[in-house]
Amino acid sequence: MALRVARRPMVAYRLCASFLLVAYAATAIAMSSTKDWADTGPLALTQPALSQRLPGAINPDQALDDCFPAANRGADKRYKVVGGYVDGRPYYACYQVVAATGYVFDVKVVDGAGFPINDAGIFKRGGAWPWRGVATSTPGFVTGGAGLAVLLAFGWLYNRRQPEGLPTATPWTRRSLVLWAVATVLPVIGWLAVALWPKVSLATRSRVLMQATLCYAGAFFVFAVANAAFVSDQWALAIYGFLTIGVAYGLAANPLLLRRVPTRMEAATDAFDSVAIQRALDGVYALSQRKLPQDVNAKVAEIRKTSWSCCLTPASFRQARESCSLFSRPPPTTSRQASRRT
Repeated sequence: MALRVARRPMVAYRLCASFLLVAYAATAIAMSSTKDWADTGPLALTQPALSQRLPGAINPDQALDDCFPAANRGADKRYKVVGGYVDGRPYYACYQVVAATGYVFDVKVVDGAGFPINDAGIFKRGGAWPWRGVATSTPGFVTGGAGLAVLLAFGWLYNRRQPEGLPTATPWTRRSLVLWAVATVLPVIGWLAVALWPKVSLATRSRVLMQATLCYAGAFFVFAVANAAFVSDQWALAIYGFLTIGVAYGLAANPLLLRRVPTRMEAATDAFDSVAIQRALDGVYALSQRKLPQDVNAKVAEIRKTSWSCCLTPASFRQARESCSLFSRPPPTTSRQASRRT
């Protein structure tokens, strides 16, 4: 059975998640109003393909070879070369399009001499940015916000499933670290193997699979951030950056905000232990105040030393309880002692 999580830390998790969503919304609104590219231009895909060279530049066929060498062209793709002047200089844009779907797989720009251009400003002012950028429309921010909300909700469900306390003698094949390694190294086969892992509780398997999902999502978003940085897409950097933070927060919130709540059995056991130990200590202290034979005093001192050092073992606890029951009442009087008193 998975351990529960305190209610107050889960409230803290929701507050931090709400703050992330508000920060994302503010960033999306601020950045969506700073669109700095044109949807059309001399380098846009919608322009007609060039068959003649631009004045002062190489011919389109040579530009295509500089963008996509003939040896690397796929048979399932078609290529289109457009060109024009940007900031008074000639440029060619070469598009690699999937023939079956019309999806633009890649776009490259070269200058009039055939040298590759990676400047985002040329793409934006030339009209090729809608096919170059990763996030090129306002709905992209909406999709990113929905994804962030889903990630935070998934992290909330993940953090509610606390790891189980396994006995020390548990075999290594049934430990969470082994299951996690299998689920992360083998993407699909490992997930099925963990889902069907024998002699492991359903709570542990579910938590390991959720943790592996967050790790894979984090790796994907890190790769997306690197790609957005390579093409200098500020919108995509903001979107995927927040998504990466959402994954990291879902994984790191467990040790930072959440604390374990003991089960009812553990709480009852702790309460019983504290009361029993206190009673034993009181009995030992009462015994120490009475005048007893030398050997009994030595035994009581030994029990006191053991109990006050917070190492009261079950044997010493039973010993203290028996001592309390033996010496808490006066010894019975004999008939001879009664006759002497009278």
